[in-house]
Amino acid sequence: MCYARPAMSQLSPLEAYDLVSHARLVRDRLSAAFAGLGKRQGLARERAWLSEAAEVIGAFLDEHRELAERALALPELSAARDEHVRQTQEEWVDSLEKLQAGITFHAGSRAPVLEALFPPKQKLSSLRKAPREAVEKWAAAFDKRLGASYVKRMFAQPSFAFAPPVVEQLCAAFARWRAANSPAAEPASSAEVLAALVTAGGKAERLVGQARLLAQAALLPVEGSYEASGIGARARRRAAPAPSGAEKTRASPPASDGSAPRSASAADGTRAARRASASPPDAPPPPPVGRAKQRGRRTASGQRAQA
Repeated sequence: MCYARPAMSQLSPLEAYDLVSHARLVRDRLSAAFAGLGKRQGLARERAWLSEAAEVIGAFLDEHRELAERALALPELSAARDEHVRQTQEEWVDSLEKLQAGITFHAGSRAPVLEALFPPKQKLSSLRKAPREAVEKWAAAFDKRLGASYVKRMFAQPSFAFAPPVVEQLCAAFARWRAANSPAAEPASSAEVLAALVTAGGKAERLVGQARLLAQAALLPVEGSYEASGIGARARRRAAPAPSGAEKTRASPPASDGSAPRSASAADGTRAARRASASPPDAPPPPPVGRAKQRGRRTASGQRAQA
């Protein structure tokens, strides 16, 4: 059980959510590895192993999709909620760039429909980190351009048959972004949601561990394919947030003599005084030159003067 968590280790809600999210990534990579083996002969059994692993994780994700959405409304998952908003915004911009690239490929970089939808001075990359108000404003203007009669007439032509499915993906991505920016109210039974999330995180960790073992066995005939698939990548480990000043003060243990803990400024002054007292003293003055050496120097200088 090399992938099992120690019995005394307890998942935090944020760790549990990350494990569930990582299971989604592993499912996608299993599907990609399954498709890659389809180009090789004599690996039907290995492809079946990958398919089964992807189906098991997919069923788990379908079962816990609503739980993950409800958990995002909890204050304990504020970091994951902000990250989810950024991710959906990235996916929306990816869809915009996909539509722009498709039009450029089929109609050229100077096609009128391309300029009608994407003004030359507007860069899509700036939308990836744009604030919510700017995204809403840009999306409203784009929706008007997309609904123009000229654009509809062009997308109805056979040469633009690729465009309507991409537009559907684009609209779905924007709907997900808008939903992520308007999370549901915090559930009344937040304790039950947290407990269920921690349980789901443990199950996700176990299923992903099993899927890795199946993937290792399935991809063993193709050298380097398991490492290239990324299935063995671990779920992210978030750094614990740094405690605030008030929390540091509360966490300071009392002194051994029963006195109150010192403030930060007093402690800094004490440390500075200790460093000053510990610094080495000034170097002693050089020892005086002996009288014999002084007389010798006078005699030598007198002889040189007489010469």
